[in-house]
Amino acid sequence: MRFNWLIIAGFSLFWLNLGAQTEAENRWVSDIAEAVSENETTLDEDEIDNLLQHLQARPINLNYAQRTDLEQIPLLSDNDIENILYYRYQKGNFKTIYELLSIPGISADKAQLLSRFLAVTDTTQMRISAYPKNESALMWRFPSSFSDSKAVVATRVLFRNKISAGRFSYNLSYEKDAGELFIDTINHMPECIRFSVQYNGRGCIKQVVAGDFKLKLGQGLLAWQGFGMGKSTDVLNIRKRGSTLQQVTSGDGAASMRGIGAHLVTGMFTFAPWLSYAKRDAKVESDSLTGYTFQNETDYSGYHLSESQRLKRGAATEWCYGIRSMVRTENANVAVNVLTIQTNNDVMLNTYPVGLGRIIPKTNTMVSADWFWHPGPTSLWGEVARDGSGHFSGVAGLSARPATRLSMCLVYRHYDALFYTPFALSFGENSDAGNEEGLYAGVDYDISSRLSMSVYADLFSFPAAKYRISAPSTGIDHRIRFDYHLARGTDLILSGRFKQKAEDESVEANAIKQTPQTQKTGVRCEIQSQMSPKFECRTRMEASVFSKSGSTKTGTMVFQDVIFRNLTNTWSVAFRYAAFYSPDYNTRIYAYQPDVLYAFSAPAMFGEGQIVSSNIRWKTNSGLAIYLRTTYGMRDYNAEITPIREANILLRWSFGLSKKYVKPTIPF
Repeated sequence: MRFNWLIIAGFSLFWLNLGAQTEAENRWVSDIAEAVSENETTLDEDEIDNLLQHLQARPINLNYAQRTDLEQIPLLSDNDIENILYYRYQKGNFKTIYELLSIPGISADKAQLLSRFLAVTDTTQMRISAYPKNESALMWRFPSSFSDSKAVVATRVLFRNKISAGRFSYNLSYEKDAGELFIDTINHMPECIRFSVQYNGRGCIKQVVAGDFKLKLGQGLLAWQGFGMGKSTDVLNIRKRGSTLQQVTSGDGAASMRGIGAHLVTGMFTFAPWLSYAKRDAKVESDSLTGYTFQNETDYSGYHLSESQRLKRGAATEWCYGIRSMVRTENANVAVNVLTIQTNNDVMLNTYPVGLGRIIPKTNTMVSADWFWHPGPTSLWGEVARDGSGHFSGVAGLSARPATRLSMCLVYRHYDALFYTPFALSFGENSDAGNEEGLYAGVDYDISSRLSMSVYADLFSFPAAKYRISAPSTGIDHRIRFDYHLARGTDLILSGRFKQKAEDESVEANAIKQTPQTQKTGVRCEIQSQMSPKFECRTRMEASVFSKSGSTKTGTMVFQDVIFRNLTNTWSVAFRYAAFYSPDYNTRIYAYQPDVLYAFSAPAMFGEGQIVSSNIRWKTNSGLAIYLRTTYGMRDYNAEITPIREANILLRWSFGLSKKYVKPTIPF
């Protein structure tokens, strides 16, 4: 069932002469979702959605913003922030949001998206009227799959309530997975509920958070819970930044802390202490000979869909406490972090083969130091850390703009093979800040007003054996992307990626594992065009080539999106046709798939098949919104034909909303 490339190419060229402005926010979210999926890490899409909504409701004033204010916007790299501050220093206050187009490194698409989160007037009154005083939402989500004409419904129920009153904000979330009871009063009902209260003060007490909160320290070597940039097409935005304590505003907070934390400031010194007690999913076992009790298979995902996941639920208890102490000046800051994790049992790491049989004691104290220094147009940053067993890890980076149209960054990392902390989210090929050494370089170059290029190269090595690689190994990862504005509202995106790393394979004759180098090359062509405020389309063609031990396989994928929406944005309808051919999982291709609210994803396309999907959204004046996504198709994988029939329904009722300020965007 191969598709005709000539038809697809002709259909793609049809859109070249049409269009208005593409939707920049959708592109940024899709890039992040696909990058996360390709790097095999997780993403809390609800956190991104809440962050963007919060910034839109409380726009940052460009004329009064400090570096720390602009760092709240994840779309801005260090170079972008430095250029905005330098422009204001040279030219004086911004008179209009249009001036963003005069700042080097900020394209029309980026300026269009930033205009939703920035303002150039006095925003005091705007913030009072814009921020919801009471936002409540009751949601039911029904993801279903159909097989042999029988429906399997995996009901997921969500309830969210947010209230803001003066300096206090309150959040309550209830989220039930398909494998959980609505009410489990005996054992674990509180684990379904996320609750937090936050106080934003003045003077010495800047912030107090009680309940569920996320912990973000330095560059993520000790702890980083929630969204953090990694390797993606946004090659310069790799430094982690954010407030130390962040209120949990979604139900996806299984890896978060539960307790109390504060943010205290006195002069140039900042202190952030916290104390947390939480139940973690784990498997607790006892040795029959010694009677020694330990826990393993600790799971921080929070998903409870299967029987094995339910059996591990809340089996372990965990105390976490520590403090972040920071000295901040106008151009630099240095911080020291101390983090202690205390469990009711020793933890046995079973990660093959490095951590096989390794014991982490009940009390594990870790320390780190991180820094950030920005002398002029250059930024230097990094972190070094030591875990409770004496193993070290470190990362250091540099961001600079050597020319008006040229920006670059350089990152070096060295993570000891046995370094371990359960909450790490570091920059690199892996996310656990262990067993890796690498050098990353990224470049962003505006070739002309219509054409821009971004490229990165990453050389990495694993000093010790790891999962699926039973010997020390090396690898490379290169990516390049061109963005070309063909006409008003029509963009052409060309990108390619080459990745090489070792991977085990078994030789049946002697049953000895070998680790040959594998190579994967991906090429993508995408056209995005918004024909009018009501009509938008996207076309993508992509190929993936995988080589190992002299064998080469090729996968291909194409999809066409057509989107309709009315001018008031109360309803929208999107259709997608996708056809793919992938002989095995190694040639899989990730494609960003908008789903119902709080449920976008980037599923892997493999096998051979076709999919037709639709996504319908409708909002009423009474606060009721209905989201419906359906998928119908067929997949042939290893001579087994599997029907793909899915339906995802979400009902959302919002009430108690104050009138929001709607900020106009730039009509590029």
